[in-house]
Amino acid sequence: MEEKNILEAQADCDAIGDKVLIGLCLLALGRLHYTYKHHSTALSFLKQAEPVFAEAGDQFQHAECSQALSWVYYNMGDYESAHSCARSAFDECASIGNIQGCTHIALDIGLILSAHGDHGGSLRAILQCLEIRKHMGLLPLGDALQLMGLGWIKLGKTADARRAFDESLK
Repeated sequence: MEEKNILEAQADCDAIGDKVLIGLCLLALGRLHYTYKHHSTALSFLKQAEPVFAEAGDQFQHAECSQALSWVYYNMGDYESAHSCARSAFDECASIGNIQGCTHIALDIGLILSAHGDHGGSLRAILQCLEIRKHMGLLPLGDALQLMGLGWIKLGKTADARRAFDESLK
């Protein structure tokens, strides 16, 4: 039902020629298929949406689309592509001043790098997330601290891991 509604909205957007709305429909379809683990279909829709936003100069939606692509690639085990898309989304968010978006994407990058076995890179990304949040006057994310603890364990630094886990429980 949801896909049918999105496809009908996309047809209406096609009829009026609004490219950004068409891109938003494609993004919604990509996210919907990602939710249902239809990764190849999600990739297809997201790859169609990405150039629409780039062409329209909509940096916010372009970053959202790149981030969604990174999630799909991550779940497919393609960590190189996931990292590339997440990095692009982070840079896009930073260029438009979407600092809160940067914190979430930095955490995504940390998760991707950890899954790929780059625990040092993962820790750097998580630290970047925490530094941005601190600069904004926000509390650290418990998930970021737990991921940091796991990274420290992988690097054999159990005392640092314990501190990160203890901090995540506060």
